[in-house]
Amino acid sequence: MKRTKRLLRIAVILGLVIGLTMVPAANVLATDAISITLPGADGAGDATMSPGTTFFMNVVIDSITDFDAAQFDVTATPDGVVNLTSVGAGLVGGIAVPVFSSTNQGTSGTSDWWRVVANVDGFPGVTGGGYFAVLNFEVVGSGTAVITLENGLVGDNTATAIDCSWTGTGTLTIAAFEVTAIGVVGDVTGTEEGYINPGDTTDKTTFTMTPTIVGGNGAFTYAWTFDTDGTGTTTDAAPSDVVYSSAGAKTITLTVTDALGSTSLPAAGMTGGTATIYTTLTLDSFAGDSGNSGNEQKGIIKWNGAIWVSTTNYSSSADFSAVVSAGKAPYTYAWDFNTGDPDRTTSTLDAPSFDYANATTGGGVALDVNFEGALYTVALTVNDDLTADDTQTLTSYITIYAAGDINGDLSLNASDITEIEKITALVNPVTFTSDANDDGSVNILDITKTEIAVT
Repeated sequence: MKRTKRLLRIAVILGLVIGLTMVPAANVLATDAISITLPGADGAGDATMSPGTTFFMNVVIDSITDFDAAQFDVTATPDGVVNLTSVGAGLVGGIAVPVFSSTNQGTSGTSDWWRVVANVDGFPGVTGGGYFAVLNFEVVGSGTAVITLENGLVGDNTATAIDCSWTGTGTLTIAAFEVTAIGVVGDVTGTEEGYINPGDTTDKTTFTMTPTIVGGNGAFTYAWTFDTDGTGTTTDAAPSDVVYSSAGAKTITLTVTDALGSTSLPAAGMTGGTATIYTTLTLDSFAGDSGNSGNEQKGIIKWNGAIWVSTTNYSSSADFSAVVSAGKAPYTYAWDFNTGDPDRTTSTLDAPSFDYANATTGGGVALDVNFEGALYTVALTVNDDLTADDTQTLTSYITIYAAGDINGDLSLNASDITEIEKITALVNPVTFTSDANDDGSVNILDITKTEIAVT
């Protein structure tokens, strides 16, 4: 008997739904007010949620008498912002209002529109306020969604329509909740690039990570990862103590959770979130080669007291080169030959050649190096593309020898003649000469000429 009455009640409801002319909600004359609640601050509908977040909206009735059944359509437009996924039971006057049917009338599972039929079971009508149904939504994108109730119809326990006022539209703005950028700044370079020094574990770049977060509600919690070898505070909003123990490209990720429990990972196409670590720049060595036989690594230059002499085995210029490793290329070079000539004392080439014979002082006067044993210090500073630098200095690297000092003992004496005789006995004079007086012979007169030149 009870089942018979239940079937009869459903038949009456369907008869009510089919028999009455459907009137758009906005045109129904009001006696009882029906509306939808919106999420967001004070129901303003300006929520910020990440895709996948779910929320609900109630179909609210302020007050109604002898309520028995209701039908309405729900639309959510445009597609791609929120989808209606299910409809839950309502509660009016403290009595549950089961949903008799709720069907998605859209295509391909979208929330184009749903038809909802709700019915009070086992009561001869209920009186009071509450809500007809609970609309459950899922966020699928960001933008403005218009939630509309239309074609609304409410009946009492005698299958008579109840005039109601429907607030048929609610506008919901969904702002995507996501991490759109992670700024990475090193304390030395001011960029997302830095250094580690394998020989000094304390010599390394410290980074600060700063996220850009869109949307979200209330206080955030943070969970950072700094790649496999990065260390730092993982729960700060902007950790400033991040360091790495190896060179290479690093990937930084961040998970943010808001007060509603929504979780945001870095968005696809997010800017930043990477760091590149270089091993500290090293100037391994540098050297000069004057072309002097047997003295290439000493940078020995020959000087005759008045002019430079350039022979097969002696020259007035020296070629310099450097060996640089690690750091970030390209490198820049700053050579200082310490001659006192402001116009010619430096070079920015990676492998310069410096001619000491043509170097002058600032006033254009020839360098005062016309004495035996003059010494010059050479210094080199190398910078890489991130302004890290390394400097080395070779003290007393360039030595000036007087012409005729064949044995290189910084003295003109008979030993030089002995050396000359030894050379001329073993080597073709064309390849090595100390004919200081240009008389075609290497003999004691060359020593005399040399002594005159240096006096």
